Amino acid sequence: MRYFFAVVLAAASCQAADMWVELGPASPGNDGFTALARVIVDSPTAACPDLVIDGKAQAMTHWKQMRGFDGAACQGVIPASAKAATIGRRALPHVNRNPKKILVLGDTGCRVAGGGEDGAEAKRWRLQDCNDPKAWPFATVASNAAKEKPELVIHVGDYLYRESNCKGVKGCPGGPFGDNIETWRADFFTPAKPLLEAAPWIFVRGNHEDCKRAGKGWFSLLDPGTSQSDTCIDNAKPYVVSLGKMKYAVLDSSDADDEAPKGSSKKFDAQVALFTGYLKDIAGQNMNGGWLLSHHPVWSIKQGNEALSILNAALEAAWAQAKPTGIGLLVAGHTHTFELIEFSDSHPAQLVIGNGGTSLAKSITSYSKNDPVVKENQIQSFNEDHQWGYSIFTGKAGNWKISVENENAHKDLTCKIQGAKAACKK
Repeated sequence: MRYFFAVVLAAASCQAADMWVELGPASPGNDGFTALARVIVDSPTAACPDLVIDGKAQAMTHWKQMRGFDGAACQGVIPASAKAATIGRRALPHVNRNPKKILVLGDTGCRVAGGGEDGAEAKRWRLQDCNDPKAWPFATVASNAAKEKPELVIHVGDYLYRESNCKGVKGCPGGPFGDNIETWRADFFTPAKPLLEAAPWIFVRGNHEDCKRAGKGWFSLLDPGTSQSDTCIDNAKPYVVSLGKMKYAVLDSSDADDEAPKGSSKKFDAQVALFTGYLKDIAGQNMNGGWLLSHHPVWSIKQGNEALSILNAALEAAWAQAKPTGIGLLVAGHTHTFELIEFSDSHPAQLVIGNGGTSLAKSITSYSKNDPVVKENQIQSFNEDHQWGYSIFTGKAGNWKISVENENAHKDLTCKIQGAKAACKK
C-alpha cells in the first residue's frame, strides 16, 4: 500500500512538472538530430522519472547542473524510430522528421531591470507589469501559438529578464528575480507551458543567458549539450539540427558585443575571429538553403533618437570575412520587433523575430532608401511589424511563406521569401 501510494505521488508530480522535448545535434545512432526529453526535478539528488518509449520504460538521468544554480533537470533520449513517448501519464510532443509548419518567437521575458543593461546600478528602472497580460503578453502569445499546432518551435533567445530586486520602486511587479529556478519558471516555463506541450523546440541562447546574467540556468536547463563543463562558458560552438531536407544551424552569439564599433578593441577583433571561424564551420555543413539561427542578428535596423543604426558590427565583419555559402535565411531576435530585411546583393534575407513579450523597441520612424546606413548595407527593402506576437513558416528551403501574427493571433503581415528576395504585404 505504501509503495502504491508512492507511485501515485510520483505520477501526480510528473503531471505538474515542467517537461519538454528539445532538438540537439546528432549523436551516434541518431541521424541528423537528437531528441532530448527533459523534466525539471526538485534537486540533483531527486529521483528521475521513467521515460516510456512505445510502452517500454527507460531510466532518465540527471542532466548537468551548473555550479551555484538551484534548479535541476533529468534527461532521456527519444530514439528517432519512436512512435510515442510519455513521462508519467503525460504524452510528449511527437518529433516530426519533416516539419511543414514552423513557429518562431523570441525575447519573451518580463523586463525588470534597474540601472544599466546588466541590471547593476539602480539609477534608471525599466519595468513591465509582469502580472498584467496586456503589459507582458507572453502567456497569451504562447497560448495562441500553441493553438496553431506547430510541428516545430524555434525560440531565438532571451528567456529571463527579471534581473533586479525592485522592492520599494514605484511600479515594481514583485515576484522572483535573478538566475534561479523560481525566476525561470515565472519568466519562461509557466507561461510557455501550452507551447512546450505542443511541439519539440530548438532553443537559441540569448544575451540574457550570457555568463553575467542567466548563463547558469541556461546550461542547467536548456542547453542541448554544447559544453561538458559545470561552469558557464561564452559563445559555445555551433551545431546543426537536420530534419528531412532542412538544416538549422544554431550559432551561440550570446556574448557578441553590440556597442563595439569596427576595429575598436581587442575584444572586437577576437569576436570577429571567433565568429568568422564558426560561420566557416557552419558553411562546411552543406547547408543547402538551411537557416542560420542566432540571437544577435547579423543585420538589424535600430531606431535611435534621430538616426538609424545597424546591429551587430562584429557579426557583420565576421560574415564579410567568412563569406559563408549555402545559408538560405538568417533568423534572429534581440531587437524587440519583427523585421524582414532584403538586400540588393546576393546574401540571404535577415529576419528579426524579437517580439515575443518583452518591452518593444522603438518603432522605425525615419527609414529611407537614401539613409546612409541603408545605402552602406545595401538594403533593398525593409518591413517591420511593431507588435508583440510570433511568426509561422510554411514551405521549403528557398521558398517560404510567413504569417506574422500578433499576440491575439491576428495576422498582421504575410511575407514571402524566394531565394534572396523578400516582400511583405498587409
